[in-house]
Amino acid sequence: PAIACTLEYFRQKNDSDDIVIIIPSDHLIKNTDLFEKTVEEGKKLAELGYIVTFGIKPTYPETGYGYIKTKEALEVGYKVEKFVEKPDYETAEEYVKSGDYYWNGGIFMGKISILLKEFARYAPNIYSKLKELDYSKENKIEPSVYESMPSISIDYAIMEKSEKIALVELQSDWNDLGS
Repeated sequence: PAIACTLEYFRQKNDSDDIVIIIPSDHLIKNTDLFEKTVEEGKKLAELGYIVTFGIKPTYPETGYGYIKTKEALEVGYKVEKFVEKPDYETAEEYVKSGDYYWNGGIFMGKISILLKEFARYAPNIYSKLKELDYSKENKIEPSVYESMPSISIDYAIMEKSEKIALVELQSDWNDLGS
């Protein structure tokens, strides 16, 4: 819901179809030059109408992260076949060996219009509430509107369902600091 409300804010305030990037606040990325280079690569796919996820190539079988399975290669990156929840150790080992899986870092990018269309299609119980938001009066989310939306991550609401997902391998360092 927080992401959907923010996208609606941008739609109302900007009236353009900018590309936005959604980044969790608990990640540590030290090599910002490589991160920016990866984001520029992802932007190429976002301009084509994909929602881009930045996958982290696994270096060991981690059971605390979700995984993303890729399929055919695109000009930049890959189409995404599916998202997989945190696996058991043996399954994680298979994922790492296959080379077709990436850790889901929860970093996403796309055009505002595409992201909102996917909310409308796959999370209508969130999308339908956005029309109640009027950012011309105040630059804040009306608490009653936000509280009426289901508590669900963008991963579950859209990313695991959409057919418009592409993956670009994150080239920089990455560390999920968690809580």
